[in-house]
Amino acid sequence: MLIAKQLKKTNVAEYLLYMWHVEDLIRALNADMERIDQCVVEGYQAQGEQRKQIYEWYESLIDMMREEGVMEKGHVQLVKNTLNELEELHLACLQEGQMPAYNAKFYQLLPALQLLKSKSADAQCGDVEICFVFLYGIMQLKRQQKEVAQDTLNTQQEVSKLVSMLVAAYNENLKEQ
Repeated sequence: MLIAKQLKKTNVAEYLLYMWHVEDLIRALNADMERIDQCVVEGYQAQGEQRKQIYEWYESLIDMMREEGVMEKGHVQLVKNTLNELEELHLACLQEGQMPAYNAKFYQLLPALQLLKSKSADAQCGDVEICFVFLYGIMQLKRQQKEVAQDTLNTQQEVSKLVSMLVAAYNENLKEQ
């Protein structure tokens, strides 16, 4: 809760990756609040009201996951809405042409993104989502201490640059609102 709240304000990309990780963590712990309390909440070393808020945040996230039918896979609507905002911004950036560096980076990455989409279980996902799926996959491989090919790491760097530019535009939009 604390981390998610802070990330949403400071770096929406990190927020999305964090939330995907939290959803997977909940799944791995079978949405068992006792285990989540022991394995996750206790790790915050929070006391009193703050600890209670963290516990309740995980509880409410589990409720959302159950209600929205994403206990097996997928993401809660709250997270999907944020991803959709980024997807809309991405399309606006491409259409308006006011971010030439962003457009150039996107079109440079387009063949790689199309390849990733073709390998994805959801070939209908948008450009931004496929970037996040890719980045999250790399994170998972690294967490599992699996080797990642140099070409993949190079692509990760370029995708990260694209996402960073999009986050900067997102933050700029927030300031203007």
